[in-house]
Amino acid sequence: MDAKTIFKKTLILTCIIYTVFSAVLLCGQLLAEGNADDVIIEPLRFFLLLPYALCTAFGFTFMKCKEIHGLIRGSIHYLCVAVSIFAFLYLPMASSASDGDKLAAFFIISIVYAFAYVLLICIRSVRKKRATVKKQYKELYK
Repeated sequence: MDAKTIFKKTLILTCIIYTVFSAVLLCGQLLAEGNADDVIIEPLRFFLLLPYALCTAFGFTFMKCKEIHGLIRGSIHYLCVAVSIFAFLYLPMASSASDGDKLAAFFIISIVYAFAYVLLICIRSVRKKRATVKKQYKELYK
């Protein structure tokens, strides 16, 4: 992929991720408060969603780049997603948390990512195997 395509895809994904996470954040605050008049929009959270969305979108765009080996793509995607969650969403809101809590949060993020990644690999493997079996099958009797 050329740089223009990567930039375009990353920008579009950034807008989508930012919009979805902004809506989720607002709905979560609305559900937590129970009344729409009590919802306080915190500018810092919405400001930090933008670099989070950009970093995560870069990871997703990089994951679709077929010129690079899958394990390297997965590693870079993990770094982009985990670091962006930790740096832009968790750390600014958990400034009073202890170092042990921050480390535990990072490990939880890593475990959830690893579980989702292994699940994705298994699903892709099953699909690829089914497609291969269908290609090899030839009817003997018509």
